[in-house]
Amino acid sequence: MTTDIHSITRDDSAASRNVLAGFIALGTLMIAMRMLILALTTSLIPFIALVAYQDVVVLAGGVWVFFRLLRMIERPKVRRLVIFAGWAGCILLAISTVIDEIIYILIRSPLTYRLMVVSQNMAGIGGSIAQGFDIACHTVPIGVLFVPLSAVLLRFLAPSALTSILQAVHTNVWPVAILIYALIGHAWAARYITYPPVIANPEWAFVSSLFECTRPMVRDAIPQQYLADFKPPAERDKTAMKPAVFYFHEPAP
Repeated sequence: MTTDIHSITRDDSAASRNVLAGFIALGTLMIAMRMLILALTTSLIPFIALVAYQDVVVLAGGVWVFFRLLRMIERPKVRRLVIFAGWAGCILLAISTVIDEIIYILIRSPLTYRLMVVSQNMAGIGGSIAQGFDIACHTVPIGVLFVPLSAVLLRFLAPSALTSILQAVHTNVWPVAILIYALIGHAWAARYITYPPVIANPEWAFVSSLFECTRPMVRDAIPQQYLADFKPPAERDKTAMKPAVFYFHEPAP
Protein backbone atom coordinates (compact mmCIF):
# COMPACT_ATOMS: atom_id res chain seq x y z
CA MET A 1 0.00 0.00 0.00
CA THR A 2 1.47 3.34 -1.04
CA THR A 3 1.04 6.67 0.65
CA ASP A 4 -0.48 9.58 -1.26
CA ILE A 5 2.04 12.40 -0.99
CA HIS A 6 -0.58 14.99 -1.96
CA SER A 7 -2.86 14.03 0.93
CA ILE A 8 0.07 14.30 3.33
CA THR A 9 0.91 17.73 1.92
CA ARG A 10 -2.67 18.83 2.55
CA ASP A 11 -2.54 17.50 6.10
CA ASP A 12 0.52 19.55 7.11
CA SER A 13 -0.02 22.49 4.74
CA ALA A 14 -0.89 24.74 7.70
CA ALA A 15 2.34 23.80 9.46
CA SER A 16 4.40 24.42 6.32
CA ARG A 17 2.73 27.81 5.88
CA ASN A 18 3.66 28.65 9.45
CA VAL A 19 7.30 27.79 8.78
CA LEU A 20 7.21 29.83 5.58
CA ALA A 21 5.90 32.76 7.61
CA GLY A 22 8.79 32.15 10.01
CA PHE A 23 11.29 32.35 7.15
CA ILE A 24 9.72 35.61 5.96
CA ALA A 25 9.93 37.03 9.48
CA LEU A 26 13.56 35.90 9.67
CA GLY A 27 14.29 37.65 6.39
CA THR A 28 12.74 40.83 7.76
CA LEU A 29 14.97 40.61 10.82
CA MET A 30 18.07 40.00 8.69
CA ILE A 31 17.33 43.02 6.49
CA ALA A 32 16.63 45.18 9.55
CA MET A 33 19.96 44.21 11.14
CA ARG A 34 21.77 44.87 7.86
CA MET A 35 20.18 48.31 7.65
CA LEU A 36 21.24 49.05 11.23
CA ILE A 37 24.85 48.14 10.41
CA LEU A 38 24.75 50.33 7.31
CA ALA A 39 23.22 53.24 9.23
CA LEU A 40 25.96 53.10 11.88
CA THR A 41 28.96 52.52 9.62
CA THR A 42 28.27 53.55 6.02
CA SER A 43 25.92 55.51 3.77
CA LEU A 44 24.74 52.51 1.72
CA ILE A 45 21.16 52.26 2.98
CA PRO A 46 19.73 53.49 -0.38
CA PHE A 47 21.36 50.42 -1.96
CA ILE A 48 19.99 47.92 0.57
CA ALA A 49 18.37 45.84 -2.21
CA LEU A 50 21.86 45.05 -3.55
CA VAL A 51 23.83 45.20 -0.31
CA ALA A 52 21.69 42.47 1.28
CA TYR A 53 22.09 39.98 -1.57
CA GLN A 54 24.10 37.54 0.57
CA ASP A 55 21.43 37.53 3.27
CA VAL A 56 18.72 36.91 0.69
CA VAL A 57 20.67 34.06 -0.91
CA VAL A 58 21.30 32.33 2.44
CA LEU A 59 17.65 32.68 3.41
CA ALA A 60 16.48 31.43 0.00
CA GLY A 61 18.82 28.45 0.34
CA GLY A 62 17.25 27.54 3.66
CA VAL A 63 13.73 27.82 2.22
CA TRP A 64 14.68 25.68 -0.79
CA VAL A 65 16.23 22.93 1.36
CA PHE A 66 13.27 22.89 3.75
CA PHE A 67 10.55 22.54 1.11
CA ARG A 68 12.65 20.20 -1.00
CA LEU A 69 12.85 17.85 1.99
CA LEU A 70 9.11 18.09 2.51
CA ARG A 71 8.53 17.09 -1.10
CA MET A 72 10.89 14.13 -0.86
CA ILE A 73 9.72 12.71 2.48
CA GLU A 74 6.44 10.81 2.72
CA ARG A 75 6.34 9.51 6.29
CA PRO A 76 4.22 11.85 8.45
CA LYS A 77 6.44 11.51 11.54
CA VAL A 78 9.56 12.39 9.57
CA ARG A 79 7.77 15.32 7.97
CA ARG A 80 6.88 16.63 11.41
CA LEU A 81 10.56 16.39 12.36
CA VAL A 82 11.46 18.40 9.26
CA ILE A 83 8.91 21.06 10.19
CA PHE A 84 10.34 21.20 13.71
CA ALA A 85 13.85 21.51 12.22
CA GLY A 86 12.62 24.37 10.06
CA TRP A 87 11.41 26.29 13.10
CA ALA A 88 14.63 25.50 14.98
CA GLY A 89 16.65 26.78 12.03
CA CYS A 90 14.68 30.03 11.97
CA ILE A 91 15.28 30.63 15.67
CA LEU A 92 18.99 29.76 15.48
CA LEU A 93 19.48 32.04 12.48
CA ALA A 94 17.67 34.84 14.30
CA ILE A 95 20.03 34.46 17.27
CA SER A 96 23.04 34.36 14.95
CA THR A 97 21.87 37.45 13.08
CA VAL A 98 21.46 39.54 16.23
CA ILE A 99 24.76 38.38 17.75
CA ASP A 100 26.70 39.05 14.55
CA GLU A 101 25.23 42.54 14.37
CA ILE A 102 26.63 43.18 17.83
CA ILE A 103 30.02 41.68 16.91
CA TYR A 104 30.28 43.76 13.76
CA ILE A 105 29.44 47.02 15.54
CA LEU A 106 32.13 46.31 18.15
CA ILE A 107 35.00 45.05 15.96
CA ARG A 108 33.87 45.95 12.40
CA SER A 109 34.09 42.34 11.24
CA PRO A 110 31.83 39.27 11.22
CA LEU A 111 32.83 36.27 13.28
CA THR A 112 35.20 34.03 11.29
CA TYR A 113 37.43 31.08 12.05
CA ARG A 114 40.52 33.19 11.35
CA LEU A 115 39.35 35.77 13.88
CA MET A 116 38.98 33.03 16.48
CA VAL A 117 42.50 31.77 15.75
CA VAL A 118 44.11 35.21 15.81
CA SER A 119 42.32 36.17 19.03
CA GLN A 120 43.25 32.84 20.69
CA ASN A 121 39.68 31.54 20.80
CA MET A 122 38.30 35.02 21.47
CA ALA A 123 40.55 35.53 24.52
CA GLY A 124 42.26 38.48 22.83
CA ILE A 125 39.01 40.42 22.51
CA GLY A 126 37.65 39.69 25.96
CA GLY A 127 36.74 43.34 26.55
CA SER A 128 34.61 43.47 23.42
CA ILE A 129 32.97 40.15 24.32
CA ALA A 130 32.07 41.40 27.78
CA GLN A 131 30.59 44.57 26.33
CA GLY A 132 28.74 42.61 23.66
CA PHE A 133 27.36 40.15 26.22
CA ASP A 134 25.61 42.96 28.08
CA ILE A 135 24.02 44.14 24.83
CA ALA A 136 23.10 40.60 23.73
CA CYS A 137 21.21 39.95 26.97
CA HIS A 138 18.67 42.56 25.86
CA THR A 139 18.67 42.23 22.07
CA VAL A 140 18.80 38.46 21.52
CA PRO A 141 15.47 37.77 23.28
CA ILE A 142 13.87 40.47 21.14
CA GLY A 143 15.18 38.82 17.99
CA VAL A 144 14.03 35.38 19.14
CA LEU A 145 10.52 36.61 19.91
CA PHE A 146 10.30 38.68 16.74
CA VAL A 147 10.33 35.66 14.43
CA PRO A 148 7.41 33.61 15.85
CA LEU A 149 5.31 36.66 16.71
CA SER A 150 5.73 38.12 13.23
CA ALA A 151 4.98 34.70 11.73
CA VAL A 152 1.69 34.55 13.67
CA LEU A 153 0.74 38.03 12.43
CA LEU A 154 1.52 37.07 8.85
CA ARG A 155 -0.44 33.84 9.20
CA PHE A 156 -3.59 35.67 10.30
CA LEU A 157 -3.25 38.99 8.45
CA ALA A 158 -2.03 37.73 5.07
CA PRO A 159 -3.07 34.08 4.60
CA SER A 160 -3.73 34.47 0.87
CA ALA A 161 -0.31 36.02 0.32
CA LEU A 162 1.34 33.11 2.15
CA THR A 163 -0.56 30.67 -0.03
CA SER A 164 0.62 32.43 -3.18
CA ILE A 165 4.22 32.47 -1.95
CA LEU A 166 3.98 28.79 -0.99
CA GLN A 167 2.79 27.93 -4.48
CA ALA A 168 5.66 29.92 -6.00
CA VAL A 169 8.17 28.13 -3.78
CA HIS A 170 7.16 24.79 -5.32
CA THR A 171 8.03 26.02 -8.82
CA ASN A 172 11.43 26.07 -10.52
CA VAL A 173 11.26 29.74 -11.44
CA TRP A 174 12.21 31.38 -8.17
CA PRO A 175 15.60 29.59 -7.75
CA VAL A 176 16.58 30.92 -11.18
CA ALA A 177 15.44 34.40 -10.18
CA ILE A 178 17.47 34.21 -6.96
CA LEU A 179 20.53 33.08 -8.92
CA ILE A 180 20.25 36.01 -11.32
CA TYR A 181 19.75 38.40 -8.40
CA ALA A 182 22.83 36.95 -6.64
CA LEU A 183 24.98 37.42 -9.73
CA ILE A 184 23.83 41.02 -10.12
CA GLY A 185 24.42 41.74 -6.42
CA HIS A 186 27.87 40.14 -6.48
CA ALA A 187 28.91 42.08 -9.59
CA TRP A 188 27.69 45.34 -8.05
CA ALA A 189 29.48 44.66 -4.74
CA ALA A 190 32.73 43.74 -6.50
CA ARG A 191 32.58 47.06 -8.35
CA TYR A 192 31.48 49.47 -5.64
CA ILE A 193 32.05 47.96 -2.18
CA THR A 194 35.49 48.82 -0.83
CA TYR A 195 35.06 47.03 2.51
CA PRO A 196 33.45 43.59 1.85
CA PRO A 197 32.79 42.65 5.53
CA VAL A 198 30.05 45.28 5.68
CA ILE A 199 27.86 43.18 3.35
CA ALA A 200 28.99 39.73 4.48
CA ASN A 201 26.28 37.38 5.67
CA PRO A 202 27.37 36.13 9.14
CA GLU A 203 26.55 32.47 8.57
CA TRP A 204 28.18 32.37 5.13
CA ALA A 205 31.22 34.31 6.39
CA PHE A 206 31.85 31.84 9.21
CA VAL A 207 31.27 28.68 7.16
CA SER A 208 33.39 29.88 4.24
CA SER A 209 36.19 30.88 6.63
CA LEU A 210 36.52 27.25 7.70
CA PHE A 211 37.79 26.40 4.21
CA GLU A 212 40.13 29.36 3.81
CA CYS A 213 43.89 28.94 4.03
CA THR A 214 45.08 30.13 7.45
CA ARG A 215 48.78 30.13 6.48
CA PRO A 216 50.14 33.49 5.29
CA MET A 217 50.95 33.62 1.59
CA VAL A 218 52.91 36.17 -0.43
CA ARG A 219 52.42 36.24 -4.17
CA ASP A 220 55.18 38.74 -4.99
CA ALA A 221 58.83 37.74 -5.32
CA ILE A 222 60.92 38.45 -2.22
CA PRO A 223 64.54 39.54 -2.84
CA GLN A 224 67.08 37.24 -1.20
CA GLN A 225 68.75 40.08 0.69
CA TYR A 226 65.50 40.65 2.57
CA LEU A 227 65.91 37.23 4.19
CA ALA A 228 69.54 37.71 5.21
CA ASP A 229 68.66 39.01 8.66
CA PHE A 230 66.97 35.70 9.48
CA LYS A 231 70.11 33.62 8.84
CA PRO A 232 72.91 32.91 11.35
CA PRO A 233 75.69 35.52 11.14
CA ALA A 234 78.15 33.00 9.64
CA GLU A 235 75.78 32.12 6.79
CA ARG A 236 74.80 35.61 5.78
CA ASP A 237 75.80 36.83 2.37
CA LYS A 238 78.27 39.60 3.02
CA THR A 239 77.72 41.04 -0.41
CA ALA A 240 74.02 41.36 0.20
CA MET A 241 74.53 43.57 3.20
CA LYS A 242 75.76 47.08 2.88
CA PRO A 243 77.67 48.61 5.77
CA ALA A 244 76.07 51.51 7.49
CA VAL A 245 77.52 54.85 6.48
CA PHE A 246 77.51 57.71 8.91
CA TYR A 247 78.01 61.25 7.84
CA PHE A 248 79.33 63.77 10.31
CA HIS A 249 78.99 67.44 9.67
CA GLU A 250 80.95 70.10 11.39
CA PRO A 251 78.69 72.49 13.26
CA ALA A 252 78.24 75.77 11.53
CA PRO A 253 80.37 78.54 13.05
